[in-house]
Amino acid sequence: MSIRKVVQQAKGASPKDQLKHQAEKIEKLEQQLEHARSANFTLPTGKPRKSSKTNFIRLVIPDTHGCHIEHAWAKALFADLKRLNIKQVVMLGDHLECGNFLCDNHAMGYVAEVNDQHYTYEKDIAAANQFIDKVQELCFNAEIHYLEGNHERRVQRYCVTSAKKNKAENQYAEAQHMMRMYGTESVLHLQKRNIYFYQQGQYYMGLPLQAMIKLGKCHFVHGMSTAHHAAKAHLDKVGGNVVYGHTHRMDSYHSKTIGAGSIGAWSPGCGCNPQPLWGHQNFTQWVHGFGIQVVSSDGSFLHFNVPVIDGRSYLTLLIDKMK
Repeated sequence: MSIRKVVQQAKGASPKDQLKHQAEKIEKLEQQLEHARSANFTLPTGKPRKSSKTNFIRLVIPDTHGCHIEHAWAKALFADLKRLNIKQVVMLGDHLECGNFLCDNHAMGYVAEVNDQHYTYEKDIAAANQFIDKVQELCFNAEIHYLEGNHERRVQRYCVTSAKKNKAENQYAEAQHMMRMYGTESVLHLQKRNIYFYQQGQYYMGLPLQAMIKLGKCHFVHGMSTAHHAAKAHLDKVGGNVVYGHTHRMDSYHSKTIGAGSIGAWSPGCGCNPQPLWGHQNFTQWVHGFGIQVVSSDGSFLHFNVPVIDGRSYLTLLIDKMK
């Protein structure tokens, strides 16, 4: 059958046929997710450790994008974590890619992208679970905070849109049901893992922006700007210390105000493929890295971005030289 004929048939499909096709897609996804949920992963024992009243080390993990994670970056991160006693972890979001049919803002333009073997939500979930497994193993019993990113939010948009298209009698209940099946908190077992999850549609800690949190004297958010001077844009909006992800660029900006004193904004880079196919010939400024904060008992902290260059982190070398 010619491509033109397939397109013509798709355009002429009746609403009933379209609904049937949508139901088949959902059924297939349910089977994939059921298989993904059965994958083995190790749950941490006990409750998450509360922030110490003494000095401690906080790890900040930027965007990893599920099965698009850069394995050399992850290997370097894990090697450093073996040397550090991490008491608190902040995951800045976009730790699931949620691509393929869940994505509606990057039109597919390469054969590799439409190959069923290239990406599935099942692979995405498995990769993210494996990554979190390792973080919890190396940061044993640490307190972990997970901020929902714009990529994870694609799942919620898909669930809401599907409930409306299917004309469910109770669209809210149907959307909630689908979220329990496909949502980030469910497929990554965040409640069972004792990981705090912050959704983009909710407010926390009395802050005026959804999915923003404040730990000690530092705010954390997935991202509010992708401007060229994104660090300055974040600092101007927050008016206080802030760490963000989303841009995949390593950056920092510092200022001083009468009310807040010396404040800064930091982006630790990313842990994913730095040159995606949809970027075409637009060479990105994405760099690999992660953030480390040495936090004092009063909540003040020293933040530094750790670059990972060609799969090598120089943090361990620095630690050895300081001994």
